[in-house]
Amino acid sequence: PADSTSQGSSQGGDGDRLAQTASGAADRAHYTLYVPFAATGGNSMRYHTGSYVDSHGWNATLGFARAFRRNGRTLTFGPLIEHGRSRYDSYLDDGTHGHGKTRYTGGGLLAREELANGVYYEGSLRAGTIHSDYSGALHAGGDSTASLLNASYDSDSTYFALHLGAGKVTKLTPANSLDVYGKYFFSHEASDSVKLSTGETYHFDAVTSQRLRLGARFTHEVNRQNAFYVGTALEYEFSAESRATYKGLSTPSPSMRGMSAMLELGWRMKPNAHSPLTIDLNAGAWAGKQQGYTLSAQFQWAW
Repeated sequence: PADSTSQGSSQGGDGDRLAQTASGAADRAHYTLYVPFAATGGNSMRYHTGSYVDSHGWNATLGFARAFRRNGRTLTFGPLIEHGRSRYDSYLDDGTHGHGKTRYTGGGLLAREELANGVYYEGSLRAGTIHSDYSGALHAGGDSTASLLNASYDSDSTYFALHLGAGKVTKLTPANSLDVYGKYFFSHEASDSVKLSTGETYHFDAVTSQRLRLGARFTHEVNRQNAFYVGTALEYEFSAESRATYKGLSTPSPSMRGMSAMLELGWRMKPNAHSPLTIDLNAGAWAGKQQGYTLSAQFQWAW
């Protein structure tokens, strides 16, 4: 039942887009104010782990940002809270099939510094708790040659995640710009011991994910109210292996190690030129180790 690999890899969403959203909100506000921003999104993904996991979920984040400007530099920072839910089906090569639900709640901080020449640095820290349940057919006694039996369990653990990024936005023309970036993502889900409905106690090792993403985004500003963008990126997962043991015996250990590619399309708009509200709608498609799509909507409100 070691099915938490996809959660360890993608849990909590990515703080990089939130850092950019918070920066945009604060940039349009007076520096003495904390201005609100929010984001919500959904996804339908398949994670190839030596077997595979199908996951469908949504997440929401709410935060406040404040900007300080000095000598051509703008530093934006602020707190956030996050919550998400997903349901999954996992399939292992030995015939094990399980399904369940996961939810997480946490909080954190984000920051982004932008220089006058277009260079920027960003980062975020997040932590919280994860609850998951599982039900499915397992091999009795942890022996892959034994018959299958129905079993279920509940699990509670903590998570910690961070991201660090740097990039540069280059103005190609007054209406067009190109953002080239590199970003590192780290997440860690703590270990847990669970008692199955059949009486056995399994121990789940901690799951650590490390991802490196290199990409670019082209943005075209139609007018003061509308902008369209398209982007692409390559992402490599270095670890994210999930292990479970029972009486010293190990279950199959899925892993997320490998390369994925992403293509995104987005539209950023304001209801009118003087509105404090900015809406960013984004759709992404993934291929490779991760396959599927993501949809998100982010909101900035600046007086």
